[in-house]
Amino acid sequence: MLSNKFMHNTKFWKKFVGGLVGCTTAFCILSSSSNDKSSNWKNTSESESALQKFIHSDNKKRELSTTPINHDKKLNYPICQKVIIRRSFPRLLACTNYTTSLCEEDTFPLTALVSYPGSGNTWVRHLIEIATGIFTGSVYFDHTLYARGFLGEKEDWSSGRTIVQKLHVKYDSAQPFKRGILIIREPVAATRSFVDFMESGHTGWASPTTFNRKEWPSFLLHSTRDWLILAKSWIESPVDLLVIHYENLVSSTVKEVRKIVKFLSLDDSRMDSECFLKSVEGSFHRKPPVWKINSPPPPKARLIIDNGINYLNQLLLKYGKEQIPLDKYSCYRNSSEKCVGKNG
Repeated sequence: MLSNKFMHNTKFWKKFVGGLVGCTTAFCILSSSSNDKSSNWKNTSESESALQKFIHSDNKKRELSTTPINHDKKLNYPICQKVIIRRSFPRLLACTNYTTSLCEEDTFPLTALVSYPGSGNTWVRHLIEIATGIFTGSVYFDHTLYARGFLGEKEDWSSGRTIVQKLHVKYDSAQPFKRGILIIREPVAATRSFVDFMESGHTGWASPTTFNRKEWPSFLLHSTRDWLILAKSWIESPVDLLVIHYENLVSSTVKEVRKIVKFLSLDDSRMDSECFLKSVEGSFHRKPPVWKINSPPPPKARLIIDNGINYLNQLLLKYGKEQIPLDKYSCYRNSSEKCVGKNG
C-alpha cells in the first residue's frame, strides 16, 4: 500500500507515469504541493481551456483501409505448443481439466489491449485468459499480477507467446501492433479508480481526503483530455480495432467477452461451462469501501467533461465503432448527487 507521502510526491508520480503518457498535466497536477499556486483551483480555467481546445481542434485524419475484416473466419494460428501450463480455475475442484497455457514464440500476432488507466484492463485480461485458456501479456511488469497467476506478465511482450498485450499509451506508427482492443470507461470513474490504484494498489481505496483536494477539478479536466487523446489515437489508427465499453462489460459480461474472443478468432466453447461463469469476477475486484466518496466535478467542469464524452462518441460513430452507453455514465449530464464516487 502506498502511503500518502508517496501519493503526494511529485518526483514519484513523474517517475511512475513517465512511461505511460509522459508526465501529463493531469498526473502532475494532483501530485503537486498544495502550496504550488500553479495547480490549485485558480488554474481550473487553464485546464478547461486545454480540454476545449483539444475537443474543437482540427486534426489531420489518417487514411484507413475500407476493406472490412471478417472476424467470423478463424485465423490459421500455429498450434499452441504449451510451454507453461497452470490450472485455469484452481479454486474449483470440478474444473481441474481446464488449463491456461503460454505458447511458443510467434504463435500469435501482436494485439494491443489498450486502455486509459483505471478502465478495467486487468479484469479484461483475466476474462480473456479463462475464456481462451491462453495467457495474456503486458508491456509492463507487475510483480503482484505475476504472483497472483498472470504468468504472461513476465514474458517478452513482443514474443508472440501471449494472446494480447496490455498497454496504456496512445497509438504510434512505430508500434508493431496490427490489431487492438480498446477499453473505454467513463473518464471520471476511470480517474478515480487509477488514483485508488496509485495510493492503495490493485484492490485498495484512496483516502477520501485525496478527492477533496483543491487540485481535484483541474486533475479531472486534464485527465479527461488524456483519456480523449489516447482513445482518439487508436480509433483513428490503421489498426484493426475492437472497442469494448467497460460499462457494457459489467452489465453483460458474457456477451462482451464473446465479442473479444470472436475478434481474436478463437474458440469460445469454454464460456459455456459453469467453471467460466463462476470465475468472471477475478482476484482484483475492489470490494465496496467503508466510506462514501463524494467528489463530483463542479458544474462547469462537469459540462466540459460531457463535451469531451460527446466528442469521443461522435468519433466512434464516424469510424464505425460501437458508441458510448451514455445511460450508464453516472456523471454524464447528471447532478452532483448522482455523480458520486463509483470507484473500482
